[in-house]
Amino acid sequence: MEYVVGALLTLVAVAVANKLINKELQRNKRTVIRYSQSYIYSFIAPMMFGLDSDIKEKKTQSRNYQAETYTRIVMVEGEAFWIKNNSVYVARVINGDVDKESAKQVDTMSMTDLELKKMMVIVETLREGNNNDNGNSGKS
Repeated sequence: MEYVVGALLTLVAVAVANKLINKELQRNKRTVIRYSQSYIYSFIAPMMFGLDSDIKEKKTQSRNYQAETYTRIVMVEGEAFWIKNNSVYVARVINGDVDKESAKQVDTMSMTDLELKKMMVIVETLREGNNNDNGNSGKS
């Protein structure tokens, strides 16, 4: 008789827990995590390659060509800035396009303190981050 009471009590507890869990799952049904290959890889990569080490990209002909062909540009206050041959260049931006004829090398020796700080932020922005900004999954 003792076993029957324990079994019935367990069945009731499991049924109540099942109802509560199902009710909570139905309420949070809108949240969907898409487990893609890149999503899973972003979690596994630190364990595979070490916690603090960056994944090194291989030098290939296509990456060398891309580095030579494309230039990273920062647009600030109607001006476009880029680095070429270890010099910073600036040109006007007209209707979202860079006016190549107005391009000139930036003279940092004659700048004020405020202009130098602005230029430091621009140069840091040009040098930081992923060198390959051309990647696009095509999914919005």
